[in-house]
Amino acid sequence: MNIGSEIMNDSKMNNDFRNNEILKKPIFVLLSGPSGSGKTTMQNTLINRYEIMPLTYYTTREPRIDDNANFRYVSYDEYLKMLEKEKFIFSFGSHNKRYGISRQEFYEHVKYFEDMILNISYHDYFEINSKNLDNLLNIKLFILTMNDLSSSVRNRIIRRDEGINDEIVNFKVEHAIRDHNRYFTKISPYAQDILYTDVLSEEETLSRICKPLELRLKKDHNPRSFR
Repeated sequence: MNIGSEIMNDSKMNNDFRNNEILKKPIFVLLSGPSGSGKTTMQNTLINRYEIMPLTYYTTREPRIDDNANFRYVSYDEYLKMLEKEKFIFSFGSHNKRYGISRQEFYEHVKYFEDMILNISYHDYFEINSKNLDNLLNIKLFILTMNDLSSSVRNRIIRRDEGINDEIVNFKVEHAIRDHNRYFTKISPYAQDILYTDVLSEEETLSRICKPLELRLKKDHNPRSFR
């Protein structure tokens, strides 16, 4: 059974989706692109200004100085136990860098018709796309990238770890560019828009994401929390 069918087996959700035609499907915004392209900055801006819910990442990697509040750090063994118990609706990454999205949290957002946002790598998009969620969600992919990819990635790596040596920096830059070249052509046809953030200002980038989505501005009340 795919995830879409699994969620629709919830009787309340089934009735809501089938009987309330005035309710639009929730928007699921996916921001993808190389390191340093501004995904986290744009995600934080969208969350602060609009009624859109971030999804929590459970990850086995070490904390980074630019992580936002949407990360929960677990050991590799803890992650595998959660994966075995089917706690994740999506599980990304490999080896010692795994990322999981809570199944319960995701279901609750869908159940209450709440828009969601998630930062992903290029190859994570195909994992999400394989779950057949189109009957539940209006999925919108935006690619944030740069013309000068090498410099942007290099600056991001050094900003995260000022003591890193040049050999490791060069290796990581080469890996990021190789990953970009491998997946960019494959993923581009699925994108709502491709945004070059070393040319566009933050407000211009925000406008090109928000305009086609018609997101609701954040109200003065506190959004529901699943933490």
